[in-house]
Amino acid sequence: MHRSTSRPSAVLSIRIDAANPDHHLWNNHGTWWCHYTLHRGGLKRRRRVSLETRVIEEARARRDALFAALHGLSDRGPRGDEHAARAPADEVAA
Repeated sequence: MHRSTSRPSAVLSIRIDAANPDHHLWNNHGTWWCHYTLHRGGLKRRRRVSLETRVIEEARARRDALFAALHGLSDRGPRGDEHAARAPADEVAA
């Protein structure tokens, strides 16, 4: 008998400061990174993802694409398509 186990879906937890276009971004020695928090089944995971760019406008676009991809995962479950900004593998497989 095959028993399937399901993991609780991840919920993206972000607060957006409309006055700050660089929310969730930080520059580490010239490369832009994004930070956010995922909540899953009572656990909280703080994530840091390199956006692999030195250009702030590109970093903002990649951050927005990453958040859109993660929001889609938390609403509908796993998706098999490629995301414009690469989400970490454990979130894509969530």
